[in-house]
Amino acid sequence: MLFLITGSSKGIGKALTEHFNNEGHGVITVGRSEGVTERGDLTDEKFRNGLVEKYEPDVFINNAGIAQEPFLDVLNVNGMVAVDLLQKFYQKMKKGNIINIGSLATTQNGYQVKDLSSASYILAKQLLHNASYFLQEMHSTEVKVTSLEIGAVATTIKNRFFGKKIAESEYTEQTLRSVPMKTADVVQAVDWIIKQPQHLEVRSLQINNFVKPSGKLK
Repeated sequence: MLFLITGSSKGIGKALTEHFNNEGHGVITVGRSEGVTERGDLTDEKFRNGLVEKYEPDVFINNAGIAQEPFLDVLNVNGMVAVDLLQKFYQKMKKGNIINIGSLATTQNGYQVKDLSSASYILAKQLLHNASYFLQEMHSTEVKVTSLEIGAVATTIKNRFFGKKIAESEYTEQTLRSVPMKTADVVQAVDWIIKQPQHLEVRSLQINNFVKPSGKLK
């Protein structure tokens, strides 16, 4: 199979690239850093259109995203740009899978934000989630669309564990709350989605680290 993965130079995208390369698949990597197949800025419409014109992947993983950036930049990259790529590859691909990397925060009732600027990430991911649902209901192609809603992951996007070493025992003993998942956890979920039988569509999947009730927030 041929994969196209945005935001593939680091974090989740890099882990996905390594996994599917190791499985013997072809992987088109997209990012702003050196060492990717297609280097460019996804906010550039010409660059986005060039990707769609050039490639027809079996699996498109809509992963690129930013956080802690200006309000409109986050809305644009995580929302408008991601949805633009989603709908264009949905129309280009004849069959296969599109997996949108979303956020669990968009589906949590009572999610707390300190101010509107910190809500931009959630608002953008909500737009991507809704766009996934609309395409699933349209059934205008044979492409399966999945919204993968994930909790915090140990990547370059900041959380309260950013830059801290997390003991391996925390993933089994679960003594702390909100320990971010490993990128390998997301890879496993994506791998499971695309390996489902042809007659099944995984429309939405939520994953997060399980925490014991006694886990401490510190």
